[in-house]
Amino acid sequence: RERGVNSKAVSKLFKRYGTDLRVPSTKTANPRHRAWEWGVESVFWWARFGGHRDDTRHYAMNFKKANISGSQLLQMTELTLKLIGIPPEKCVTIKRVIVDLIKDKKQLKNLRI
Repeated sequence: RERGVNSKAVSKLFKRYGTDLRVPSTKTANPRHRAWEWGVESVFWWARFGGHRDDTRHYAMNFKKANISGSQLLQMTELTLKLIGIPPEKCVTIKRVIVDLIKDKKQLKNLRI
């Protein structure tokens, strides 16, 4: 038995298809959403200077350091927000802002036929 190694694993069980790990299909963004194409700098700008900046500006660097692109942003859960260093008490608020972004009809690209 090795010293210094915690032999009792501390873990939390997650349901494989639970909303903690995956975004429910009912809340996924429209494929025409502009944010699918955003790079890391665009997500940083959205968090730092967007219309909801009162909620997100303090955590813009967390998104940048974790190299979060637009496609990743649209699929974030509270767990993934915690994993990039956002305090647990702010995760619900930021998740709500992301859901508002997903629902924003102005972010849909027009299709030309």
